[in-house]
Amino acid sequence: MKPLVFLSVLAACIMSGCATRQPGQVQSPAPEHLVGAWRLVSWEARAGGHTNFPFGADARGLLVYTSTGRMSVFLSQSNRKRFAGAEAKAGSPEEKVAAFDSCFAYSGTFEVADGRVIHRLEHCTFPNWIGTEQVRFTRLDGDRLILETPPLPTGERPAVSRLIWERLKP
Repeated sequence: MKPLVFLSVLAACIMSGCATRQPGQVQSPAPEHLVGAWRLVSWEARAGGHTNFPFGADARGLLVYTSTGRMSVFLSQSNRKRFAGAEAKAGSPEEKVAAFDSCFAYSGTFEVADGRVIHRLEHCTFPNWIGTEQVRFTRLDGDRLILETPPLPTGERPAVSRLIWERLKP
């Protein structure tokens, strides 16, 4: 390889990080690296030295980022109870409470900056979050996306949630 071509390739490689990044090394993703669909691998919440699993160790979820800056997420318990009847609005108060308590979803737009993804909520199952920005610290490790919340109020002590997602193949 000619010296000038070699130096140009080396410079481009260093600027993109490929010369210093080791296989499996965690990195902060660029927005285009988030685009696609992601399956929830795990969701844990830590508060006061204790770890719990808000929707169980087998929680399910789908996270989608689009190239146009839109996002949506759905999280649920894996064993959600069905209503006795065929119509959602005809469910008993207990069925409706159980349905609400066993899932969480929101959608809106997103922006990536400084190792964080900012979700700007337009829709949410918890109405108080509509119109808010939800910040998630973001790392990418191969086909795994790790999102971590800042401390959020959850009863007696603030909790930090850590969600690990795996990229879905087309």
